[in-house]
Amino acid sequence: GDAWDTSGCFVTAITTEYITCGCTHLTTFSLSKIDIFPEANFLTDLDWRRFTIGNLLQHPTVWITCVAALLIFVIICLVNPRSDISESSIIAFEDIIYKSVQEEKLWRDVSGKEIRLIARYMPNAHLLGDGLLMVTPDRAAKRQLCTLQLKLFKVYLRNEHTLLSVFQRTAGTNYSVQERLGIFFMYLCTVMVATGTFY
Repeated sequence: GDAWDTSGCFVTAITTEYITCGCTHLTTFSLSKIDIFPEANFLTDLDWRRFTIGNLLQHPTVWITCVAALLIFVIICLVNPRSDISESSIIAFEDIIYKSVQEEKLWRDVSGKEIRLIARYMPNAHLLGDGLLMVTPDRAAKRQLCTLQLKLFKVYLRNEHTLLSVFQRTAGTNYSVQERLGIFFMYLCTVMVATGTFY
């Protein structure tokens, strides 16, 4: 018929003057001068009155997802995996100036892991600051630098990813399990609210 197939296309930005669209496929596109005003779902007094047990039971997807996620997060907070790990950075300890404390705490800290990896895998460390071509003059040095980047990426991924860091983090990352799960739960709720507003 006369209707356009909108599957795979979405609006990326809306202003008072233009709409920016994006698509996940290549096809023939057409522009139109027709004014399109997207409709957002607003909660009015009438909508709040429709917020009943019957409607919640009829459309349970969002609230079941929220409750299930909240229960899972509460259980993880109570179990607290890797609770023996300190969230405080190594530089937050006053006694870190002593060699014995450094040996005990530094290598479990994210900073200690970075130091150990850079010391082990950085090719031509004495040439740092002279440029990448000087540091990696041959194929072996380039391979060693790529290995260093991959190892550091793994350290950062396990410490900065919202969910992986709950189970894989090292010491000294400044975020507790509860804070990480709270951030992820807020992210999920924001996505669901945005989805409910525009679709």
